[in-house]
Amino acid sequence: MTWTYASTDISTDLARVRLMIGDTDTNDQQLTDEELNFWIDNSAGTMFAAAKCCRSLAAEYARRVDKSIGPAQLSVSQRQKHYLDLAMQYEA
Repeated sequence: MTWTYASTDISTDLARVRLMIGDTDTNDQQLTDEELNFWIDNSAGTMFAAAKCCRSLAAEYARRVDKSIGPAQLSVSQRQKHYLDLAMQYEA
């Protein structure tokens, strides 16, 4: 599986969709190139591909639970909501 992104070249659909969903941090990779290309190949344009990627990420985060240990909290539900909201924005 590969993951590529260069902010100096956003001429490809892959780079544009990755930018639109915010998956640009090599240290926090969300979707592989193969996954993005699947959604790009099965969507009517980059906006819908980005929306499908966001829904895919939301589904992934929905499988996880928020955790609290003492005063420390980890809220993955916020990430799920963010990606669902972003998907709806691109679908509109």
